[in-house]
Amino acid sequence: MPPLRPLAVCAAAAAAWFFCAPAAPAQEAPPPAAPRQPPPAPPPIRTLDEALELVAWDPARRGSALLALDPAGTHPYQPPFRPGEPYVPPAPLPPPPRSGGYLLRTIAGHFGRKVFPLGTLTVLAPAQMTVLNADPGEADPLAGLRSDEKLRFLQASLDQAQWARLGSAQGLGLGDLSAGEQRALFLSILPDPFRVQKVTFIKGGYNSSGGTDTTVTLSQAQRAAVRLRLRRALHWNYESASSPNSFYSFGTNASGPEGQEGYVLQNMGGYHGGREAYGVALGVEAPNRLKRGQLDFEAAALGAPVPLEGAATVGELVKRVSQATRVELHADARVGRLPVWTRGQSARAGDVLKALCLAVTGTFRRVGSGGAAAFVLTDDVAGIGARRARLAEWAERAEARKREIEIKLRERILAQRPAQHIGFDGADPLAPGEGLRKKLDEHLAGRSGYGGLPTAVGDLPEGVRAQVLERAATFGNSTQENGQPVQLRTDRVHVQVQLRLSLLVPGAGEIEDAGGGMGGGDMNIASLLPPPTGAPPPPPPGAPRPPESPVALPEAVAARGA
Repeated sequence: MPPLRPLAVCAAAAAAWFFCAPAAPAQEAPPPAAPRQPPPAPPPIRTLDEALELVAWDPARRGSALLALDPAGTHPYQPPFRPGEPYVPPAPLPPPPRSGGYLLRTIAGHFGRKVFPLGTLTVLAPAQMTVLNADPGEADPLAGLRSDEKLRFLQASLDQAQWARLGSAQGLGLGDLSAGEQRALFLSILPDPFRVQKVTFIKGGYNSSGGTDTTVTLSQAQRAAVRLRLRRALHWNYESASSPNSFYSFGTNASGPEGQEGYVLQNMGGYHGGREAYGVALGVEAPNRLKRGQLDFEAAALGAPVPLEGAATVGELVKRVSQATRVELHADARVGRLPVWTRGQSARAGDVLKALCLAVTGTFRRVGSGGAAAFVLTDDVAGIGARRARLAEWAERAEARKREIEIKLRERILAQRPAQHIGFDGADPLAPGEGLRKKLDEHLAGRSGYGGLPTAVGDLPEGVRAQVLERAATFGNSTQENGQPVQLRTDRVHVQVQLRLSLLVPGAGEIEDAGGGMGGGDMNIASLLPPPTGAPPPPPPGAPRPPESPVALPEAVAARGA
């Protein structure tokens, strides 16, 4: 054992090593930690199938499988469009909870669906269904008229003085009409809400002015102060240079001078959507439920289990139920091809069939009788073809009645000889000169249809001539016929006289019904003229005539026939 060294000697040696040892390299300070970034937002859920993948649904724990119809084609619920309101996209589905996933009822409402528990199977089916009205009752041919149709009623109620007002530069206003039905008709023609948008006119159209909100909504008092004006305008048809029997139609540009600011109507005409016709609702929205059917879902034969995994379509599921129960079942081709989504191994046959009925808002109809009977999954117990045929006959009768009324209206209008009050605007640089007007009047008096007057382009007003040449060049460069640019004749055109309806709007000036939503879009002047010379002769004496039924006209219209 080596001798022990004194403690002081050991301490001195240690101190000498410490001071004589090479210095350790200096350590660099660690770089500052990068700021923590929030986790990226999950992509938005666009369809029901994407949401279903995040649903907390355990069939074994719940004792119920899950079924949905066409989830890849099911998008977030969008409320029905309401006229006059801007489009508002549906709000995005919030992210699922960090643990557990979505609850089924959370995604159901977002996609317009409802959860229907059916025992061994739960179905995510539409919350609403459309019920077809197979017995619509009496039709009202005057219900739901468009603005242009209402204009015909108003015109049929006008007297000579009112027609003169309509054709004047001052136009026809509410104060020029009799109280009651005339004024009600006038107001019903105007858009409500009445919106105008400030624009800058360019060649052939207009641009919105700037990026700010340039839309103005008229108050009800301003709307009641709007006046209607009807005037003549030129319209022409080009001949194809290569195809003599081909014509292309254009009219004088309705926009203002290039670079000038003005207004256009933002919501001309009315909204004519929905499921109504002739005052009757043909399709009614109702809460989804099992429709009356001809198959007993609680029958003992439908107690067999049916495998769900791997089923791709409604038709395939119906076939599996048929094989498991030995009941002859089929799916109408219109619903049989629809895709299905399932989670879970199996479900009771009757529950599967109920789920499919709710999913397609249909039912099972019995076909055949006795032992040869079969059941078909379809829209309703009554065949949809037969129901649609009855509705078509109902609509045809209402339309025939409406045509009778329109004939009476035209007779009332022509009795006032209105064309004499509707002329060209004297301040319009595109209006024809006296010589061309005379030729057009002669052509209209002896017309045999709606063909235009062949006119040399050189005889047209300067502004019209410029538009004719410019549009021919633009159209020919952008349009092809049989793979070749269309060549239009520019030495002559076929000129017609059209009617232009405009609105004199307080604070906005004169605005044309360029889209024709109120009946003034390129309406031919011939509609205000008596039948042309050379019209077909009346039927010979003794020829049978269809029976006529009396046609009831509104009071303001009928009063003009006295």
